[in-house]
Amino acid sequence: MLCACSGEQFKLEEAVPQSPESLATRDFSASGLSSRTGTVDWESKLEDAQVDEAESTLKEALSLNYEEARALLGRLEYQRGNFDAALQVFQGIDIRLLSPRMSKAIAERTRPRKLRSKDRNVLAGVMSLHSVSLLLEAILLKAKSLAELGRVKEAARECKIILDTVESALPNGIYREINEDSKLLEMFHRALELLPKLWLQAGSLDEAIAAYRRALLKPWNLDPKDSQKYRRT
Repeated sequence: MLCACSGEQFKLEEAVPQSPESLATRDFSASGLSSRTGTVDWESKLEDAQVDEAESTLKEALSLNYEEARALLGRLEYQRGNFDAALQVFQGIDIRLLSPRMSKAIAERTRPRKLRSKDRNVLAGVMSLHSVSLLLEAILLKAKSLAELGRVKEAARECKIILDTVESALPNGIYREINEDSKLLEMFHRALELLPKLWLQAGSLDEAIAAYRRALLKPWNLDPKDSQKYRRT
């Protein structure tokens, strides 16, 4: 049974995460950006740069597209605690436009290999799971940035985009590990846990209950401890 305690503030866990491992490229380390030809202090290079200039630097250095560069730059600002700056960067990513492509990529690339499309031209036009995971992380950090700035309902709506995107691709749930990119599953699970907390903090009890139920209605390959936690709530 879910209960709301009057006067109690619900705090978000892991407000500022430790530097996570790169999702889109193995050349982006937790301590900074490094190229395959040598290590460069990219963080100091980006310290005083404008968003557009920093984005251009990332794109050129790591061969990233516009959205991936913005996602990495936004993560950097978030890790520094610059939530306004992070939000500004993340708002440059049109997730609602990208969401259908992300769902298509998840649906196609998580299928058993023997069932995947054999048309290389079709696969060539599908996003990689690394890119999808990076964008899901960007949405999650955008939601957390909004929450840090007191815009909790907006944060919840952003977080819900992650669940909608993944559920659209996998309407029957997730029955097995997504071995090719465990980060995708990690981002989804973190959003699944965060959403009801955001609704509770926003004072939307009905939405929080719906979010908890959503986590339990389908198999999402949750850790047994997490499943029990949702059932007890």
